Amino acid sequence: MKKRVWLFGLLVAVATQGQAQAAKAAPWSHVGVIAVLGDAIDVVMNTDAPTDTRIERLSRSSREVRGLDIDVVAAQTAASALRAAKPGVQITLLRSPVPLSVDQQRELAEGARQGGLSDWMVRAIDERKFSHVLLISRTRGDINARTEDGVAIGRGRADGVGFYVDTFYTMRNRDTGALSTGLIAPYAKLHLQLMDTQTAQIVWHNDVDRGAAYAAPNSMVQADPWSFMSDADKIRALRALVADGVRGAMTNLDAP
Repeated sequence: MKKRVWLFGLLVAVATQGQAQAAKAAPWSHVGVIAVLGDAIDVVMNTDAPTDTRIERLSRSSREVRGLDIDVVAAQTAASALRAAKPGVQITLLRSPVPLSVDQQRELAEGARQGGLSDWMVRAIDERKFSHVLLISRTRGDINARTEDGVAIGRGRADGVGFYVDTFYTMRNRDTGALSTGLIAPYAKLHLQLMDTQTAQIVWHNDVDRGAAYAAPNSMVQADPWSFMSDADKIRALRALVADGVRGAMTNLDAP
């Protein structure tokens, strides 16, 4: 019999008397899909010239974007993929009952990797009898922005969902032919992990790493690259990257 131990808000299952008892994998019956991405985006701006050999100076900021709903986009996309991969399995989408900071999102994801979940997730598992939980969280990695021709652009590292802004790179708009100095590159860096609730083990995981680079619509040599996209276009671009990335990651779902 197992005893539950609370540690830093995470629930960890440990065996009594120091002996772990093997548990059988749960049959697929009811999957809880939980995205913990929030409505905050990161903005990473590179203000070093490309020829600068010193340590890069990247300014970072976090901005709240109302109506972004990338949690919903990610969860709904994953649910559609699950229905196709596991026909007949019940799927429930959940969100955190309270807003989560970036640090809290990372803590939750790391806890799941170690077999622990936050208390509200555990209650949902108990109440809804989930056989599996699919958690979608942010991750961190190298900036991977690419032009339409496939040229990789970007220096430094980025986190979660947001934009990389470069004020020096010269871009040509493919549609208009206009040259502009600078670029704006939306990106999505997510981690998907599927937990078997019977064994508290991660049985499948995959990462999303998507990015695209946009030039100015017209010749705007001195313009701020942040203005190259309207607010509505920024939201559409992020949603599209998240949906496309999750859809692509879920094609590799090979959990038993």
